[in-house]
This record gives sequence, structure tokens and C-alpha cells, in this order.
Amino acid sequence: MKNGNLSGKRLTDCGRREISFRWEWEGGFSNVDDLGDLIMSLRIPFMALCACVVLVSIAAAQDDWLFSSPAGDRFAKIVPDGETVLPNGRLLTLKGPRLYSGENLWNTVPSPDGKYLIGMCNAGIVVCGASDRDPQAPSHLLPWKSPAFCGVFTKDSSKLIISSGDSGHGIRVLSTASWSQKPAGRLAKLEAEDVLSIVADRECYINDLVLSPDERYVFGVDVARQHLVVFDLVEQSVISDTPAGREPFSVALSADGKRLFVANIGMLDYSLIINEDGDPRGLKTPAFGFPSIEAEEGVRKEGKIVPGLGNPHVADAHSVWMFDVSQPDHPTVQAKVKTGLLLQAPADRGHTVAPTCGTTRSANTFEKDPRVACADRTKGEHAGSAAGSYDKLGSFPGIDFSEAGEFA
Repeated sequence: MKNGNLSGKRLTDCGRREISFRWEWEGGFSNVDDLGDLIMSLRIPFMALCACVVLVSIAAAQDDWLFSSPAGDRFAKIVPDGETVLPNGRLLTLKGPRLYSGENLWNTVPSPDGKYLIGMCNAGIVVCGASDRDPQAPSHLLPWKSPAFCGVFTKDSSKLIISSGDSGHGIRVLSTASWSQKPAGRLAKLEAEDVLSIVADRECYINDLVLSPDERYVFGVDVARQHLVVFDLVEQSVISDTPAGREPFSVALSADGKRLFVANIGMLDYSLIINEDGDPRGLKTPAFGFPSIEAEEGVRKEGKIVPGLGNPHVADAHSVWMFDVSQPDHPTVQAKVKTGLLLQAPADRGHTVAPTCGTTRSANTFEKDPRVACADRTKGEHAGSAAGSYDKLGSFPGIDFSEAGEFA
């Protein structure tokens, strides 16, 4: 090689993250050896260029894949009058007064007359005055063992209908007449005044309930037995006990009281193991692996019949069911709609491992996948899904009714 002058200059543009090299070559090639020398001399710069391209690509990809909670690297901290950092990294800024209940507040329900705001916590039901602004304001505590955390007021706020949870296996109707007494202090104990109590089944656990427009019927979802239970408050009895989907979690009623929507959050169908002649203490080893034919259909093992878990892709799992309840004593299923992404469906550079499930009041959809699933309730079909966020929706996502009554 002769008269060769190889020079390099690195040109960078930070804004575009581009790296280029300019090579100046003077002279020509006299023989094949000159070409070989040139190739050998370019080997190291070429490898360096490739390394730079790889590093820039990784840096760009990290910008796309980097996820962070709104709180960043801040620790959880309660700031009563400012921005609270929750343990999951989200931020909470109050828009109104802060009132305190007992430990583990699960649900809140305002009374229609605007007098009370109740909080359902582990200790029972906390009754606060809706106009209270002082966090230490006096309040009533209705003690309750094994509580459930759902309830609905009658239109005149004179009664509160609640699930009796594991302590009563049905529903209770409480009078609010004694709530007008001035509490002696914060969380002052007040015995609940029962109007009536209805038991559905000794295994029943009502997880959510709604009241019919005429306030005669209570529709409750039994998450333990996977049933829709209809209570008649006039007859004080159960008038219907109908199978729903897997683990019915919440329920909503249309404004005219004719259509009921049940959100099922379960993926598999669990059953009791039937012990014929085996060890009453249970199985020594797992009955089957998952997924497998045995898991779906069941097996006989160690003298026991182990029922299958069923197919996770059927409409019983992760779905919303619509019932016709125009005849409350005979609800009929009109439609079943799968919600969100199906199990093992392609999603976000991988496959779905926890399908989304619609709920009528909670943020379950966003806890598992940031999409909102819509069902056309006039046709009973999946109407698609859309990406969303808490900020875009302005409230907790879930299943709701449009003003036109076309989507749920």
C-alpha cells in the first residue's frame, strides 16, 4: 500500500444519538496486498463502530422499556395535608377532608340523604357525619365479627342492607334510627339495630349486593358457592339461587331494574375433594400439574376423587354475565362476555398470564392490564378494548353504564 492516508473523525449529534465516521483516502491500490492491508486496517475501527451502534441501540431501548412508579425512588409516607406516597409507588393527594375509620378500610358508602358516610373496616361499620371536617370528629362504631364489606342504603336512608359475611351467610338489614345520637368520642361503640336477617346457605358469602328500584328485592353475588342469590325483603326469604360464573365478585343493576350484570373474577372452578377410602388428612402429593388434561378433567388419586379445575377459556371465567331479572324469582342468563385479554394471548412482548376481568366498582382491570374492555349489552358481545389510565378516566375504571344504555 502506498500513498495511503487513513484518518478518522468522530461526529456526534447528542440530540439524534448518531455516530458517524469520515474516512479520507489518498492514493490508490497497486496490488491485492494493498487491498488486504486496507481491510485489516479497517477491522478495528469497524468493530468499534459496531460496538457504538449496539450501545446506542441499548440506550434507546432502555428509554422505551424503563418503567417507574409515579413516586420514583421515594419511600411510602403519609402526608395528611399534602401528597401521600402509597406503598405501591402511587401518589395520593386529597381533594377534601380526611376522616379516619378503624384498621383496614375496605369500602365506603354515603347515605342518600347526605347525613352519613359509613366506612366498612375490620372492626365493623364506622358511621361518620357527612359534614364532618375534623379527622378526630366523634363517630360511631358498630362492632361486627367476621364482617363483609358491601352495603346499600334504602332511598330514605332509614335502613342499611349489608352482607352478613361468614357470621350470618346471607344479608342483614339495619336501622339507622339510633345513628342520630351524638357519639361520646371517636369510634364510640353503638350496637347495631337489626330489622331482619336472611340466611341463604351455611357456605354462602355475599360479596356484593344491589337493591331493586322498588326496594323489595336484594340481588347478591355469592363468591363462595358461585351463585346469584335473590332475597325477598317482604317474604324475608331467598326466592332464587342461580349459578353464576366463576367467583362472582361484584354486581350492578340497570336503572329500570330489569337487567343485572355480574362480574366474575375467577379463572378456575374449585371443588371439594371427595374422599372414598383414602387418608382423611388429604393428599400426600399434588393431584396434577397445570396446565394438563388431568387438571382440566380431574383424576382419582390415593383413594380420592379430585375434580378437575375446568377449562380457563370458557365464558364462566373472567367474564361479565347479563341476567334478565324482570322476574326476580326466575333470573335468566341472557349473555356472557369474556373481558380483556385471554389467557396466553399475545400482549406487550409476551403472553398474558393473568387475564383481565371486569368489575362493577373496582380497579381490577387496571391492576392486571391497562386496558378497558367494553361489552355491547344490547347484543351481548365483546365490543373491543382500549388503552387507558387513571388520569385519562378521572376515576377508578371498571364496568359502568353509558347514558345511552348501550355499553357496560
